[in-house]
Amino acid sequence: MSQYDLTIVFPVYNEARRIDLHKERVNELSFKHSVQIVYVNDGSVDGCFEMMKQDLSADHVKFVENPRNLGKGGAVRTGIEASDGSYVLFTDFDVPVAPEVFEGIFKQIYGKEQTVIIGVRKKTNEVKKSESRIRKYLSWGFQSFLKWVIGIKVTDSQCGFKIFDNKSGKEIFSRMKTNGFAFDVEMLLLAQRLGVKVEEYPVVILEDCGPSTINIFVDPFKMVIEILKIRWRLIFAKV
Repeated sequence: MSQYDLTIVFPVYNEARRIDLHKERVNELSFKHSVQIVYVNDGSVDGCFEMMKQDLSADHVKFVENPRNLGKGGAVRTGIEASDGSYVLFTDFDVPVAPEVFEGIFKQIYGKEQTVIIGVRKKTNEVKKSESRIRKYLSWGFQSFLKWVIGIKVTDSQCGFKIFDNKSGKEIFSRMKTNGFAFDVEMLLLAQRLGVKVEEYPVVILEDCGPSTINIFVDPFKMVIEILKIRWRLIFAKV
């Protein structure tokens, strides 16, 4: 029997400037179930992990480190491997969703096996108005590419808010090779191959999480190339 009902994994890379925001939002979380938090240092060089160990240490908190910067996918994989909860959720360090979303997605998965639930970003009217037309077209094109070329039929593959039963999470991530931002796609492809059910849960991203680090003119094309490599590799992989 697992020691915790839920493990939350936070990848950490040079987050010194956002530690106060993180602490504020984590303190707002309230669960009826036992929760473990796993922080994964992915090669930070700004001293943030040492500060976190001083400020955030507790019995339910685990600190693990990658030997070097692997990328978000590598950090999430390390965190899931270290998780002790019956269910494991990963999200971004800035805690980009409201507290009730954590409880809601956990309520949807609780009692289920062979299941992953992925967050689907619902945009507020303010965000829709400020979003550029090119970003909208790129998002539509990327999801269409995943659906018709790769065979992943989900609304939002890239939302950084996903939860698994622990067994399925570890089975999926132990087979993964991708460390970069395309890891979500490999994760969903492996879930399909392993017969893990994929469900969705609507989430509203908080508006003060800081600017995106994605270059909309370069990164989508890099991801397409990486995804094609993933698809080709999995055609011949034995799962």
